[in-house]
Order: sequence, then structure tokens, then C-alpha cells
Amino acid sequence: MKQSYTLAREQLGVAAQQNKHMYDLRVRPARYKVGDWVLYFNPRKYRGKQDNWRRKYTGPHLVVGVPGPVNVALQSSPKAKVFLAHIDKVKIYTESQMPKSWISGGSSV
Repeated sequence: MKQSYTLAREQLGVAAQQNKHMYDLRVRPARYKVGDWVLYFNPRKYRGKQDNWRRKYTGPHLVVGVPGPVNVALQSSPKAKVFLAHIDKVKIYTESQMPKSWISGGSSV
């Protein structure tokens, strides 16, 4: 039993390494820069209410900083508090009418 358990663990390790390698070949992390407009994934759950028709994204939010490779600093209005978000919870805002930016002179980005 110990030998079969050890063999199974080794094979699981090899399979995990192969899966990671194949995933890393295809994945391209999103790159956001200061001035981009994004939507933030923030699902709210209500007791007794159906979740299918709820808005899961809030925003648009302005990217005001990029402190690291996987985090962005977001702000929803000029007087709102800046908060950090992981790039997995952010997607680009794609509307024809972009809001006016309050950084770099207030021009639209």
C-alpha cells in the first residue's frame, strides 16, 4: 500500500507540473496603466434573493496607481477613497462614452 501511495503521489506531482506549464503558456496577465477606466468585481449577496440577475461589477473606477505587478489602486470619484484591488477582480471598461479623468488635467483618457 505504501509503495502504491508513493507512486500515485509522484504521478500527481508530474501531472500538476505539466498542467501548470500548459496554463502558463496560454495565460497573459492584464496590464493596466494610470488613467485606465475599469470595472471592479464586487458581488453583493442578499438573503432570499436570486443572484443571477444582479450586477456583479461596480464602476467605472479610475486606475490612479499600479503599486505592484498584480495590484492596482482604484478611485471611483475625485473625492472618494483610493482602494487596492487585485487584477483578477478588475476588467477594462468598454463603453463608447468614457468619463472625464480627474488626473493629468481632467482630460478624458
